[in-house]
Amino acid sequence: MNFALNKKLIPNITDLFEFEHFLDVKLMAYLDSSIILPEDVSYLGTENPYYVDGNAQDIFIKSSINPTSKYNSNLVGLKGMNKCVYIDWFNIDKAQTFWS
Repeated sequence: MNFALNKKLIPNITDLFEFEHFLDVKLMAYLDSSIILPEDVSYLGTENPYYVDGNAQDIFIKSSINPTSKYNSNLVGLKGMNKCVYIDWFNIDKAQTFWS
Protein backbone atom coordinates (compact mmCIF):
# COMPACT_ATOMS: atom_id res chain seq x y z
CA MET A 1 0.00 0.00 0.00
CA ASN A 2 1.23 3.44 -0.84
CA PHE A 3 0.51 6.36 1.49
CA ALA A 4 3.07 8.67 -0.15
CA LEU A 5 2.26 12.31 -0.91
CA ASN A 6 2.34 13.70 -4.42
CA LYS A 7 5.44 15.92 -4.17
CA LYS A 8 4.49 17.88 -7.32
CA LEU A 9 1.02 18.71 -6.00
CA ILE A 10 2.10 19.13 -2.37
CA PRO A 11 5.86 19.85 -2.24
CA ASN A 12 5.85 20.77 1.45
CA ILE A 13 3.13 19.40 3.72
CA THR A 14 3.95 21.92 6.46
CA ASP A 15 3.20 24.81 4.09
CA LEU A 16 -0.14 23.22 3.27
CA PHE A 17 -1.09 22.99 6.94
CA GLU A 18 -0.01 26.58 7.59
CA PHE A 19 -2.01 27.81 4.58
CA GLU A 20 -5.12 25.90 5.74
CA HIS A 21 -4.69 27.33 9.23
CA PHE A 22 -4.43 30.82 7.75
CA LEU A 23 -7.71 30.24 5.88
CA ASP A 24 -9.28 28.75 9.04
CA VAL A 25 -9.80 25.49 7.18
CA LYS A 26 -9.60 22.09 8.87
CA LEU A 27 -7.92 19.12 7.24
CA MET A 28 -9.85 15.89 7.38
CA ALA A 29 -7.79 12.89 6.37
CA TYR A 30 -9.81 10.02 4.95
CA LEU A 31 -8.63 6.44 4.78
CA ASP A 32 -10.87 4.17 2.77
CA SER A 33 -10.24 0.82 4.40
CA SER A 34 -12.61 -1.26 2.31
CA ILE A 35 -11.07 -4.24 0.50
CA ILE A 36 -12.52 -5.23 -2.88
CA LEU A 37 -13.61 -8.86 -3.17
CA PRO A 38 -11.63 -11.17 -5.49
CA GLU A 39 -14.49 -11.67 -7.94
CA ASP A 40 -14.55 -7.94 -8.63
CA VAL A 41 -10.82 -7.74 -9.39
CA SER A 42 -10.61 -10.98 -11.37
CA TYR A 43 -10.26 -8.87 -14.51
CA LEU A 44 -6.72 -8.18 -13.27
CA GLY A 45 -5.95 -11.87 -13.67
CA THR A 46 -5.28 -12.41 -9.98
CA GLU A 47 -7.03 -12.50 -6.64
CA ASN A 48 -6.83 -9.49 -4.36
CA PRO A 49 -3.95 -10.36 -1.99
CA TYR A 50 -5.31 -8.00 0.69
CA TYR A 51 -8.59 -9.92 0.76
CA VAL A 52 -6.79 -13.27 0.93
CA ASP A 53 -4.48 -12.08 3.76
CA GLY A 54 -7.35 -10.40 5.62
CA ASN A 55 -9.41 -13.58 5.52
CA ALA A 56 -6.46 -15.59 6.78
CA GLN A 57 -6.07 -13.15 9.69
CA ASP A 58 -9.86 -13.00 10.27
CA ILE A 59 -9.70 -9.20 10.28
CA PHE A 60 -12.97 -8.27 8.53
CA ILE A 61 -16.27 -7.25 10.14
CA LYS A 62 -18.62 -10.22 10.36
CA SER A 63 -22.26 -10.12 9.30
CA SER A 64 -24.80 -11.22 11.89
CA ILE A 65 -27.71 -10.64 9.50
CA ASN A 66 -26.44 -12.49 6.43
CA PRO A 67 -23.57 -14.81 7.37
CA THR A 68 -22.58 -16.88 4.33
CA SER A 69 -19.75 -19.32 3.87
CA LYS A 70 -19.10 -17.80 0.43
CA TYR A 71 -17.56 -14.71 2.04
CA ASN A 72 -16.40 -16.32 5.31
CA SER A 73 -19.37 -14.65 7.08
CA ASN A 74 -17.85 -11.22 6.34
CA LEU A 75 -20.07 -8.17 6.04
CA VAL A 76 -20.19 -7.37 2.31
CA GLY A 77 -20.89 -3.86 1.05
CA LEU A 78 -20.45 -1.87 -2.12
CA LYS A 79 -17.68 0.49 -3.13
CA GLY A 80 -18.66 2.03 -6.42
CA MET A 81 -19.67 -0.95 -8.54
CA ASN A 82 -17.55 -3.47 -6.60
CA LYS A 83 -18.37 -5.68 -3.64
CA CYS A 84 -16.08 -5.10 -0.69
CA VAL A 85 -15.42 -6.04 2.93
CA TYR A 86 -14.39 -3.81 5.83
CA ILE A 87 -11.61 -4.05 8.39
CA ASP A 88 -12.79 -4.50 11.96
CA TRP A 89 -11.05 -1.54 13.62
CA PHE A 90 -12.43 -2.50 17.04
CA ASN A 91 -10.01 -5.42 17.00
CA ILE A 92 -7.05 -3.07 17.21
CA ASP A 93 -4.33 -5.73 17.56
CA LYS A 94 -5.37 -7.56 14.39
CA ALA A 95 -5.99 -4.31 12.52
CA GLN A 96 -2.53 -2.94 13.33
CA THR A 97 -0.89 -6.20 12.33
CA PHE A 98 -2.82 -6.24 9.05
CA TRP A 99 -1.84 -2.66 8.14
CA SER A 100 1.83 -3.08 9.01
